[in-house]
Amino acid sequence: MLLQNQNIKKLIDEDEIIVENCNVDDQLKSVGLELRIGSDYMRPEIEEVYNSNNGQIELNPRTFYKAHTIENLELPTDIVAHVNVRSSLSREGIIVTKGKVNPGFKGKLVFGIRNVTEKTAYIDVGHPVMELTFFKLDSDTELPYNEREFAQYQGQEGI
Repeated sequence: MLLQNQNIKKLIDEDEIIVENCNVDDQLKSVGLELRIGSDYMRPEIEEVYNSNNGQIELNPRTFYKAHTIENLELPTDIVAHVNVRSSLSREGIIVTKGKVNPGFKGKLVFGIRNVTEKTAYIDVGHPVMELTFFKLDSDTELPYNEREFAQYQGQEGI
């Protein structure tokens, strides 16, 4: 079942869903929670890491980067979240990878971001880049992410 804003807020208030470094009142939308881009990012093909000292992420034309959210997220074993792209970024030629956040996950979300335009693009650090939608499972999963043998992204703090 897709959760709407009042149910998401209730789960956050009751510490069922834990979101650190988040202003829930500002970031909560009708059926999701916006997450913001952090200050460091990297170009995987050359393994170069950048830190935005001026408060902006610089995305070169036709280039792929990895970045992370400011927020830390922890999901219970009966909630899965889906990463949705902000349409305002897509309309500017900035594509954020979509995916899911498994029940039991804990950490910052690391995601791909690509500038598909011919011009350099800039995103302010702290700008919302994705919206998570939350779905309640009909029972706890028997294979939560935090109990997997190879949960390589569990507890990640950045790129």
